Amino acid sequence: MADPGAPGPLAHRLARRALARSLALRTSLVRKKLPTNDRGQSIDAATYVLLKDLARLDPPNGRRTVGRARNDYEELGPILDRAPRPMKRVEDRRIEGPCTARIFWPTSSAHTPSACCVYFHGGGFVLGSPRSHEGLVRTLVEQTGAVFVSVDYRLAPEHKLPAAHDDALAAYAWTRANASELGIDPERIVLSGDSAGGNLTIATAVSARDAGMAMPCGLVPIYPATDMTRSFPSHRELGRDYFLTTEVLDWFTERFLQSPAQMRDPRVSPLFVTDLSRLPPTHVVTAGFDPLRDEGEAIVTRLRESGVACTHRSEDSLIHGFVSMSGVLPEAERAVGRIADAMAQRMYA
Repeated sequence: MADPGAPGPLAHRLARRALARSLALRTSLVRKKLPTNDRGQSIDAATYVLLKDLARLDPPNGRRTVGRARNDYEELGPILDRAPRPMKRVEDRRIEGPCTARIFWPTSSAHTPSACCVYFHGGGFVLGSPRSHEGLVRTLVEQTGAVFVSVDYRLAPEHKLPAAHDDALAAYAWTRANASELGIDPERIVLSGDSAGGNLTIATAVSARDAGMAMPCGLVPIYPATDMTRSFPSHRELGRDYFLTTEVLDWFTERFLQSPAQMRDPRVSPLFVTDLSRLPPTHVVTAGFDPLRDEGEAIVTRLRESGVACTHRSEDSLIHGFVSMSGVLPEAERAVGRIADAMAQRMYA
């Protein structure tokens, strides 16, 4: 379908502008010392102010239904994210069975056929959709000049492990099989995603390798979940006060896994994959105030030890979820720009 601009609902635009102005004003008034993490790094001032607003929201937990949590997530994302950028075309397509994707074509590209990113949204395998991450994806399309296939994989608790992982692999296979129709170069496909989507990024590459499929040209997992056992210190040090809490992670895990034994399943915990060799060049992004920080860094170490070309960027002053907050957080906006650069480096190497 044509996409002349897609500015987004008026209510979202007004709320985003009001929040951005309020954050800028309150940030300028911050005088006391900013909180530091266990490494002595200071949190971004605007993020610190925003956390006070986010703390007033009801977190996903036993007091809210999954449906209510999903609706709240879909409403919050467009307010915190950048306004949707205009695209040449946007189209919803069926991938396989119940799995669909929203595909975004850039208004212009320096390459024909275009590079492509298969993107997996975050949300703990329970929340989220291409709609909740549309502002982010449109920004990345604009900044990379690539086609993006934003995957609407099945969610828990209706569809527990391994439904999301099966859909992610199917979406990658479908994208390669339909490269000509999509106008993309099948040798310039990057996989990326945030949080749960970062997990799917790594897991899909491992599954594709093991199935003998052609590999993507790169991976860009963003604060990926790599160890569902949550055994790293950052879960203890950063599991409160920084948006993604231990309570929220418990809520996700209880709905996604069929049993606690699956915490060590290599699909949901890539750190338990025996062999991580022969994966594509990878760029891992972590956040300094994220309980998933240490497991993200651990996967960097494992990939390098396995002979994978792996770079790492730590956004030391930011929190989990920052890629969806670039409409109101200047430092998050800059970080998203760095992620786009990392994607482009792998697409056009």
